Amino acid sequence: MENEQQQSKLEDWIPYKLIIEKEVPLVQWLYTGDGLFNDPFFEDSISKCKSHPFNSSSYKCVSSLESIVEWANLLPPKNPTAFIFHISRCGSTLLSQLIGLDENYTVLAEVPFFDALLRLPYQLKSIDKDYCEQVLKASILMIGKGSSTSRLFIKTDSWHLFFYDALRNLYPTTPFVLLYRSPDEVLLSHQKFRGMQAVPRVIEPAVFGFTEKEMQKLSLDEYAVSVLEKYMLLMEVIMKKDKQTIALNYNQGATTMMTQLGESLNINWTETHLLLMEERGRFHSKFPEKTFAKDLKPTVIPDYLQNAMLVYERLDKERIAFL
Repeated sequence: MENEQQQSKLEDWIPYKLIIEKEVPLVQWLYTGDGLFNDPFFEDSISKCKSHPFNSSSYKCVSSLESIVEWANLLPPKNPTAFIFHISRCGSTLLSQLIGLDENYTVLAEVPFFDALLRLPYQLKSIDKDYCEQVLKASILMIGKGSSTSRLFIKTDSWHLFFYDALRNLYPTTPFVLLYRSPDEVLLSHQKFRGMQAVPRVIEPAVFGFTEKEMQKLSLDEYAVSVLEKYMLLMEVIMKKDKQTIALNYNQGATTMMTQLGESLNINWTETHLLLMEERGRFHSKFPEKTFAKDLKPTVIPDYLQNAMLVYERLDKERIAFL
């Protein structure tokens, strides 16, 4: 095993998991070999990598965070084609899958290690925020290095909207996609199966700007709606000040969104890719064996959702004016 590991190359490994030992952040590495991150979900690709003998050993490859920056400097620089920001349950998974149907496009979707780095300053007060951001940029290069012959897209977690300033500073010219949906429809989806951001305190409240006093007043649905409202208010601000944004509304439909995205990024989707998109769009994004059926809209809008609906309508007017 040791001889095999010595023969493996730096390019075959990625930073995989953040570990904190005695308030010191460390990184665990994962061997990927020739594996490509072309599965619908990043974790699916990771699961395949874990079956490799290098990763089955009881010994784990662990290093300091500094090593990520050091080793990333040995790789040719490459910026992502675009970041996909979203408010959750708004078609971001489908959009990512449609892009990735062609091997010329790689989508890193909601990578846990990226999230761990962004949220580390909320968990470890001694860590420097700027330093974490530099490690993040190096990590994106390390994990995305397999896309050397293709365009690389990064699909963020929904709460990464609140790290917009940090990511814009790291990537000043990279287009940012802002994907959203009517909040009544998003809430309906969360009521069926709640995401992390829709459950109080699963993500640090400070990420969203909540105070403890606010948290105590909110019911489960009210909390989810408050998060959605904060998302859309921030998108409104970003859209007005950042000319490198591409605003998409889920209700435009997958075909229209992909057409707008291609035009904005100067990408000509091939005929084969378009046909694959059309076929994939017939099925559920998270359950590809099921034919897609759109959720019914709520018949009554509760009072606590009214303001979010107004923000959504204003945001959509801004998007249309932005075209």
